[in-house]
Amino acid sequence: MEIKLDKNQWHVRLYFWCRKVWNVFRHGSDCSWEQPNLCTYIRTIFIYAPLTIAAHLALIAWTIYVLVIYPVAKIGWVGFGYEVLVVAILASIITGYVHLKRKRAENQGDADENSHVRYHYSDSLPKEKKIGLMEVIYLYLEAAKQKVCPMIEFTNNKE
Repeated sequence: MEIKLDKNQWHVRLYFWCRKVWNVFRHGSDCSWEQPNLCTYIRTIFIYAPLTIAAHLALIAWTIYVLVIYPVAKIGWVGFGYEVLVVAILASIITGYVHLKRKRAENQGDADENSHVRYHYSDSLPKEKKIGLMEVIYLYLEAAKQKVCPMIEFTNNKE
């Protein structure tokens, strides 16, 4: 059994985004050569990506604690204010330098002006019924009950 999902549906785009998040978390080890099945589709959307996002949020919270709350408790608000001022000045200098380098590169013609042009063509494939996320979850529950995981084929049907 094979499930056909349209690449233009929101949950399929969410799956590809979650897969990118998961692959970046795993240091770029992309498994795009594998044809996904329904089990990896559901696991990626509902387990791997949320765990990755939660880990990143925990890291951000810890960083805020280390860079803001702990220094304020140790050196007070005045010392922390000086620290923030120095960091802001350094960040402004670096940002300005990078901005000037990019402007110079654009003025010298290094940037390709036609790189954003894309050609669209219509597919002559017949329109198929689109499967929503709730149907995919239902198919996953049926497949889990039967202990099988059907393959997924991503189609590119346009409306």
